[in-house]
Amino acid sequence: MPEAGKIAVDIVRKAQRHLSLHGKHAVVVGGTSGIGHAMAVRLAQANANVQIVGRNKQAGLAIVEEMKRASTSIPEIVAKTPSSFQPPKFGFIECDASLLRNVKQASQHIKDLIPKIDYLICSQGIATVAGRTETSEGIEQKLSLHYYSRYAFPLHLRSHLQKSVDPRYISVLGSINVPYRSFKEDPDLAKNFSLLNMANATGMYNDFACDALSQRYPDISFIHIAPGGVATNWGKDFPWYLKTLLNVGKRFLRTKEDCAEYLCQTIFKPDFKAPGSYILNQYASPAKITELHTRENVDLIWKHTESVI
Repeated sequence: MPEAGKIAVDIVRKAQRHLSLHGKHAVVVGGTSGIGHAMAVRLAQANANVQIVGRNKQAGLAIVEEMKRASTSIPEIVAKTPSSFQPPKFGFIECDASLLRNVKQASQHIKDLIPKIDYLICSQGIATVAGRTETSEGIEQKLSLHYYSRYAFPLHLRSHLQKSVDPRYISVLGSINVPYRSFKEDPDLAKNFSLLNMANATGMYNDFACDALSQRYPDISFIHIAPGGVATNWGKDFPWYLKTLLNVGKRFLRTKEDCAEYLCQTIFKPDFKAPGSYILNQYASPAKITELHTRENVDLIWKHTESVI
């Protein structure tokens, strides 16, 4: 049975090819590699102004140059822009988002740099098989990157998002819709840490957070979208035997560029406007949520999240 909402990428690409984001401002956290990189370049092709946030300065500056080239890669879009058109501004902001104090500093820098934010995309993450690893702030590293920092950014940048006529927050993170059942007594996985529990918890928490924030800030759209299987450099720090398996599997996965085309539907389509939260699969169609997704549980996890952030 075909997956819900599956549409050939060529059809999606053709439908979105000539759509322009002239005058729009996007911030892509985790934009120096993988899916974030591909989404940043795709938005640049549509003539958006794009700031990427990441840890790798060398990669970030190279992607800025790539975005400059991409912004003129579709002549029809450039030709249709107003005569007063100025080339989009692209930039890189260095930030290790595993530390929440860095998120706060980077957010302030962003607010000083650009007048508004139309699209805030968070795709930061880490692929590791290491056990529980705490940051200098005492937060588990994977949980910080895959969850806490992803919602610290929209909280710190809320005022800039609210300056847009159609603001959208997008968290890109895989979700297999399996609940983490120990969330009440152990929300930060201090006692029940495992890679599986971490994956289940962060997927569920992202669903909950988008729901919670959409209730509190109905003028902003909150979206959690799963990217599906994508051939990126994810897992580059795995042991050699796992990397070998990954490299074999990548032959059957779609490219990050194809993935970005699907994910950018959350920006190009009017379907995802505020108010509301949207939990989506890899084709930007509605995804299943867990049976634990209740108002009481959402509020409980969000209260915990606020105490950490």
